[in-house]
Amino acid sequence: MFAAGFQDHRIGPVVGTAPCTGGGGASPWPQSTLFKLSRNETFRPRPAAPAFRIAVRRCQRVHEMAGVLLEGIGVSPDVLHLTTKGDLFNDDRDLLEKAGSVLRN
Repeated sequence: MFAAGFQDHRIGPVVGTAPCTGGGGASPWPQSTLFKLSRNETFRPRPAAPAFRIAVRRCQRVHEMAGVLLEGIGVSPDVLHLTTKGDLFNDDRDLLEKAGSVLRN
């Protein structure tokens, strides 16, 4: 949600190490929670029966991305930095250098 807000409000470029972030944002509610809140027998969990979860409080993006849900693909970075050996063995050395150069420009 932070990266989406940062990007949507043009605070600055998003530097990422993958083509997109995870699509977090929603709160997964299990079937048992739906039953507890609604007391509707339809939602009562049954032994040895399949169960389900639903996503509540989904996050929608704004401005140019208005209406696009954050869940699913997440946020695509403005600057993609592929992880290097320097990142793996030297505390993200190359990633931090890339982020610094993006901030300087």
